[in-house]
Amino acid sequence: MSLLRYILGVLGTLVYIILYFVFGGIVIASFYNATLRYVLGSIILFFIVVALIIKTSSDRRLRAARDEYDEIQKKHLYDAQEHCPHRLFALSQKDIGVIIMTDKWCKVCGKYLGPATLKRSIFGNKWE
Repeated sequence: MSLLRYILGVLGTLVYIILYFVFGGIVIASFYNATLRYVLGSIILFFIVVALIIKTSSDRRLRAARDEYDEIQKKHLYDAQEHCPHRLFALSQKDIGVIIMTDKWCKVCGKYLGPATLKRSIFGNKWE
């Protein structure tokens, strides 16, 4: 399994290097050719639009979770944090000497959820 993870890591790195060279080549070529300026501008515009769509969808999910938590607060008053589903969380880090601890906090109710654990898979690492 570790050999497969190593091969996937190397292939991912090679893809990033190739993308950097292609994008860098387009940037350099855009100084000499007006058509490539339009290509470069359209690539940058595409990534900006994708980033805005991702940001809007995450804001919409957070707003829906906060609306759900408002209903929970109306229902349970003082112990609403215990009934929050904690679907969305934020990570924070604190250093204790040489060791760095990663903690989880609920984005909706603000409750401390304990230390975060790093789940490793062949598709990439994910904090849980």
